Amino acid sequence: MMAAALLVVGLTACGGKQTNMTNDNTVDQAEGSTTEVDDVVRGELGAFELRGPVKECVWNYGSYEQTYTFDEKGMWATRDGRVPWEEWPSKRDEQGRIIHIGDGDIEEVFEYNDKGLRTVYAFHDMEYGYKTYYTYDENDEVVEVKDVDWYNNEESNPRISKFKILERDMHGNWIKRDIGKGVVSTRQITYYE
Repeated sequence: MMAAALLVVGLTACGGKQTNMTNDNTVDQAEGSTTEVDDVVRGELGAFELRGPVKECVWNYGSYEQTYTFDEKGMWATRDGRVPWEEWPSKRDEQGRIIHIGDGDIEEVFEYNDKGLRTVYAFHDMEYGYKTYYTYDENDEVVEVKDVDWYNNEESNPRISKFKILERDMHGNWIKRDIGKGVVSTRQITYYE
């Protein structure tokens, strides 16, 4: 569970405006015309910085990879082929989004803003814990994350990472991003038709 939870930490929410579509279904970051993206994220896609009819996202974090699937309503279905909350108690909010997985000794916690974007992700087990806070720009793009060690409800050792989107797909979801310290994260996203 801890290894799986650690993989989720790299997830952040994005969306906002797209810029300059190219013929190869990618979007560059040059200034120019913009296309608006829906203001509210469907289901739980905001916890994984995804928008649109996403079916599967294979996320490469630089040193490891994880696969997430979603149903047609945008609700999280599996992580690496398993239902994460199947073996653990879980809680959902009034929109049906997962907000808690775990039994007290091991927990994952998700918080969202009114647009459906994740604002906090936290994990702890019997020995270790951390919390991640997400900062968005005016276009609802994650521009910074703050990670802190979190144990016994105390935070310490803050670490800040700044993100830069390098490439997008035709739906405006990023598919290549600089996550700092020379690490580039990539995603392969498939969509429902």
